[in-house]
Amino acid sequence: MGGVIADFYCAECKILVELDGDIHDLQVNADLQRTQEIESYGYRVIRFRNDEIENDLQQVLNSILDACGLPSPRIGRRVGDEGE
Repeated sequence: MGGVIADFYCAECKILVELDGDIHDLQVNADLQRTQEIESYGYRVIRFRNDEIENDLQQVLNSILDACGLPSPRIGRRVGDEGE
């Protein structure tokens, strides 16, 4: 997508996931421009702070799956746990 390098993306769901550390507090306008460029290609941008990932990974994953229109499984689920 142009000169954009993403942390993660899914072409099928048209989703791009950005993982933002503290440096992003200093580049709000640049991030906004980047998001607008990505959205111009028809992708949805979802941003998560590093502390969200470290402290509530389940919610981050649920948010990504929700944005993709997919069900939210429990982290660490093993084969055969589907009935829980």
